[in-house]
Amino acid sequence: MKKISIAVSILFVFITGLAVLSLFILNDYIYSPNDLNKNTTVILSKGSSLNQITDLLVENGIISKPRLFAIYSIIKKQNRQLKAGEYLFLPHATPNDVIQQIAKGDIVVHKMTIVEGTTTKDIIKSLKNNKLLSGEIATKPEDGVLFPSTYCYTYNDSRELILKNILNEMKSKIDKLWNERSPKVKLKSHKEAVILASIVEKEAANDQEKPLVAAVFHNRLQKKIRLQADPTITYALMKDYKIDRRILTKADLDLDTPYNTYKYRGLPPTPICNPGAKSMHAALHPADTDYLFFVSDGNGGHIFSKNYKEHAQNHNNLRKLRKELSEEQK
Repeated sequence: MKKISIAVSILFVFITGLAVLSLFILNDYIYSPNDLNKNTTVILSKGSSLNQITDLLVENGIISKPRLFAIYSIIKKQNRQLKAGEYLFLPHATPNDVIQQIAKGDIVVHKMTIVEGTTTKDIIKSLKNNKLLSGEIATKPEDGVLFPSTYCYTYNDSRELILKNILNEMKSKIDKLWNERSPKVKLKSHKEAVILASIVEKEAANDQEKPLVAAVFHNRLQKKIRLQADPTITYALMKDYKIDRRILTKADLDLDTPYNTYKYRGLPPTPICNPGAKSMHAALHPADTDYLFFVSDGNGGHIFSKNYKEHAQNHNNLRKLRKELSEEQK
C-alpha cells in the first residue's frame, strides 16, 4: 500500500507539474505579440467554425499555434461568442487581443460621404459599386429625396437598407426645416422647398451666398419672372439626352423641356440634385433683399443687382474682365 501511495503521489506531482507547465506555455503564448508589420484586414464569414477562424487568422499572420488559440478560446468560453464581420488587426497584437476583439464584435466601420449637389443616380451607382455591401437596390428614388451627409456602414450591410436610411434622413431634415421656415416664404410644400434648394445648391458659389441666391429666386417667383437658372437646363440635357455640358449654347436655351427655366415660369417639376442642409436652410430663410439678378464676379463669387440696368452693366464688366484675362494668357 505504501508503494502505491508513493506512486500516486509521484503521478499527482507529475500531472500537476505538467498542468502548470501547460498553463505557463499557454499564458506565454496568449500574451505574446504577433509578427505583423502592418495593419491587416480579415473577413470572418457568418457561420464559420472555430477551426475555420483559426486557419484564416494563421493564414494572414494574425496568430500562430492555432491549437493553443482554440484551447484558450474554449477555456475562456468565448469559442461560441466569436462574431462574423470585417476585422482590422494591428501589428504586435496578442492572441488575447485578437480573441477579445472578435468576441466583442469590434469590426471595421466604414464611412461614405454624399457630397451636396450629387444626383440620386450617382449615389445609387456608388452603392452598387461598393463591394463591401450586399443585396440589390429595389428602391428607385428621384432626385432631391436623399440627404447629403456622411454615413457609417459595415461589411455586408444591405444597400437597400442604407438607401432607406438616407431617405429617412432627408425626410427628417426637411420636416424640421419646413416647420422652422421664415413666415415670408411663399412656397407651398416640402417638395417645392427642395426643388428651390437644389437650384440654390447648383447656383451658389459658396455657403455665404446661398441666402442671397435664394432671395433672388424667391423674388422672381413672386414677380412671376422666369428663374433663368442655367443648372436646370444642364440637368435636362443630362437627364433626357445624356449630354454633359456645363457651358450652355443658345440652342440649349430654347430646349423644350419643363426644366428650361428660361422658357417656362416657376419651378421645374422636380429637384435637379440632392441639396445639402445649408441650401435647404437658405431656400426657407432667404436674405431680406430686393435683388432680382446675379452674375459671376470672375473670382468664384457673384455680383447681385436689383434691376436689369445694373445687371447688364455687371455683365459688361465680366466680359471685359474675361477678355483682359484671355489677353494676359496669350
